[in-house]
Amino acid sequence: MNQIYSDIAKLQQEVRRLRGRLDRISIGGVVFPSGTVPVSTGGGGTGIFGSPLCVTVWENNSGSTKSQGAVVVSDSNRNFNVSSTPTDLFVIGVLDGSSESTSLDVLAGANGRVRHVGYQEVVDVFGLVDENDYLEVSASAGVAVSVGPTPGIGCFARALSANPGPYGGTVQAFLFPVILT
Repeated sequence: MNQIYSDIAKLQQEVRRLRGRLDRISIGGVVFPSGTVPVSTGGGGTGIFGSPLCVTVWENNSGSTKSQGAVVVSDSNRNFNVSSTPTDLFVIGVLDGSSESTSLDVLAGANGRVRHVGYQEVVDVFGLVDENDYLEVSASAGVAVSVGPTPGIGCFARALSANPGPYGGTVQAFLFPVILT
């Protein structure tokens, strides 16, 4: 029984050490994609790629309601907007819904969850997208487009499912921790 208590104490010490390390990754609530998202800002506190670890809360500064799947860029300090500049290097991620409710829509001026890296279930796309194609920002605001099986400048994700095109739709994708340049 004493061994169990000793093991529990060691585990508690390791948890405190890891929490301290994770706290040092974030500064004043600003969390980097490789960091952690505090529960108080809509995250799960810990995780790996594809988990709440890679999601942070940003304010919709686009002037209109945006929905889950919109490709977003940084507009200013913790504000997001959408871009219609192909190969935009300022993509910060994909909108994953409201942080203020269970809605998948984020009203202008409201806070939304932005996934920066890892598995994203919904990414808005336009045109034909094959599984394993690389994605970049399209000329349509907030929408991605396939650049094919070879990555190019501005690619921020790789499709895990397909969109038959020729119109808009959604795909599942893996978001990269950095934009390809």
